[in-house]
Amino acid sequence: DLAPLACLPRLRTLSLISGEIEFIQALKIGPLAPLSRLRLLERLALEETDLADVQALRQLTALRTLSLHHSPVRDVQP
Repeated sequence: DLAPLACLPRLRTLSLISGEIEFIQALKIGPLAPLSRLRLLERLALEETDLADVQALRQLTALRTLSLHHSPVRDVQP
């Protein structure tokens, strides 16, 4: 549940990464909608997750670095 993160509007860097060992399950993070309120977010890592849709991140105009390593995202069009 990412809802508690929405109350951190000054957050600039966020990493949500599952373990790097092959047999660890993908991190289940749920909908990204709460992150759309983090307007100052510049760096975001969503690695080793079950995340397939990043549409909610379109509103993050300050975002400069996005890492989706080993996550099943197929479309990252702005």
